[in-house]
Amino acid sequence: GVSDCALTSADIARAVCGIDHADILRGKYDTERGAMRALMAAGYKSVTAYLDARLERTTNPQAGDFVVIRKRPLDLTMIYGGAGFAWGHGERGVERFAIGADAVFWSV
Repeated sequence: GVSDCALTSADIARAVCGIDHADILRGKYDTERGAMRALMAAGYKSVTAYLDARLERTTNPQAGDFVVIRKRPLDLTMIYGGAGFAWGHGERGVERFAIGADAVFWSV
């Protein structure tokens, strides 16, 4: 992985906090299916399981926290921007996305 939803979000968090939350995934895959295999090889069944192991979930997200929008087979990882929106990797680079009721948040 070089540039996708998970790594774009991790890049933003790394720039702000100095911690790389995607260190075990970088460079380990080229496709969405490969990303899932890399997660499983690292011992995680999903993106949410990976984030649960590294960060604390929150029901009161702040701008800059991780948010996962559930979309199978691989959930979309983004950075919460506030007011029901998140920023993440899209077809045209970093884009703004609306957050649905099924979104899950982690404090960064």
